[in-house]
Amino acid sequence: MDIYINSVKKLANGNKESSERANLLIKEMCQLTQSLLDYNYTIDHYNGNDNSI
Repeated sequence: MDIYINSVKKLANGNKESSERANLLIKEMCQLTQSLLDYNYTIDHYNGNDNSI
């Protein structure tokens, strides 16, 4: 928990480089989540023809 608190303090103190890295990480995590959801949807709904998606 101390690591988390220290990280938040660094971001709050205006370390722009850390803030930019955090924003990039969030963006990449969102893209990964969307890819996983798309994959799961495809697996659940594909039945062998192009019209099933």
